[in-house]
Amino acid sequence: MNEKIAVAMSGGVDSSITALLLKKTGWDPVGVSFKMPVWLNKNKRIINSGWKVAQKVCKDLKISHHIIDLTEEFEKTVVFYFKSELLKGRTPNPCIICNPNIKFKTLIGFADKNKIKYVATGHYAQLTDNFKLKIAKDISKDQTYTLSQLPHKWLKRIVLPLGKYTKKQIYKIARENGFEFFETISQSQDFCYLKKSSLEEYIKKEIGVNKGNIFDETGQFLGEHKGINFYTVGQRKGLLLGNGPYFVKETNFKKNQVIVTKNKNNLLNKIVKLSDLNFFGDLKSGAVQARIRYRHPLEEANIQVYNKTAIVEFKKKQAVTPGQFCVFYRKDICLGSGVIN
Repeated sequence: MNEKIAVAMSGGVDSSITALLLKKTGWDPVGVSFKMPVWLNKNKRIINSGWKVAQKVCKDLKISHHIIDLTEEFEKTVVFYFKSELLKGRTPNPCIICNPNIKFKTLIGFADKNKIKYVATGHYAQLTDNFKLKIAKDISKDQTYTLSQLPHKWLKRIVLPLGKYTKKQIYKIARENGFEFFETISQSQDFCYLKKSSLEEYIKKEIGVNKGNIFDETGQFLGEHKGINFYTVGQRKGLLLGNGPYFVKETNFKKNQVIVTKNKNNLLNKIVKLSDLNFFGDLKSGAVQARIRYRHPLEEANIQVYNKTAIVEFKKKQAVTPGQFCVFYRKDICLGSGVIN
C-alpha cells in the first residue's frame, strides 16, 4: 500500500498505537500534533506538552512529525463556546465542539495542503464499508458520542484503527513494541483544557461570582447560592441546604435564582427539544436509541425531524441537561446528534 495518511498524535497511548498499527499494515503515517492551551489551578495557562511525547514516538517509528500551534484558534472557538454556555446556565460539552471545529478540521486541512487523502485518529469507534459511524468493539471506551457532530462528507476520508480493539489490547500492543512507558502515564478522561477539579476555580476567575437566592418549587426561600454558574440541572452536591437532599431543578438567570426539589422525578422529562442537528446522511423520523450524555445508557425513543430542529420522545422519562448533546443510534450505527434545549 505505502499510501500516506495524516495521524493526529496527542502523545497518548491511543494515538501512538494508531500510528504503529497503520505502519504495520502498510500505510505511510505522517504524525501531526497540536499545541493547545491548558488551564491550570492558580489561574495559569500553559501549552500542553503531549507533542513532546508524540515527537519521541514518531522518531522511534521512523515517521515524520509536524506540530501545529492551535492556541489562538482553540481559545476563540472551544474556550469561547465553553464560557458562553456556562454564562447561559447550560452544561457545555467542549469535546463534541472541538472535534469538528479544531482537531479534525485542522488535520484534514493539513492533509489537503500536503495532498494526503486519508486521516486517522486514536478514537474508539468504527467505520463501515459504506462510511457509517459504528460503535467500537470496546463499548466501555466507545467515542461515537464525541464524534457525532463531524460532517458526513469527512467520514470517507477517516481511518479509525482502534475501533476493533479493546483498551487492554492496546496496552498489550504498546508493551510488545517497546512503548511500555505509557503504563506509567496518566490517561486523562477530562476535558483536555480544564480538569474537573479546576472547574470551580475557573468559574471564579473567568466568569465571576454573583451570589443569589435558592428557592424550592413552592417559592419558599431556603438559602443562598454561591453563584448560579456553579450549578447544573440535577446537581445535588454543593447546595449546602439542611433537611435535604435537594436537587437543582432549574436556574433562573434573570432573577439570579436556583430552584431546587427533593423529588428526583421532578427532574425527568419524556419530551426533549433539539437544535444544531447533524446527521450522517438523511435521518427519517421514527424509532431510535438515544444517549443524552457521554457514557449514559442508550434509551428507546422516537424522533420527529423538522427543518433545523427535532423533538425526541423517550419511552421512559429522562433527566436531561440543557446544553448537552443527544446522540442517536439504530442498532450499533450512530446517526448523528443535536443540542438539548
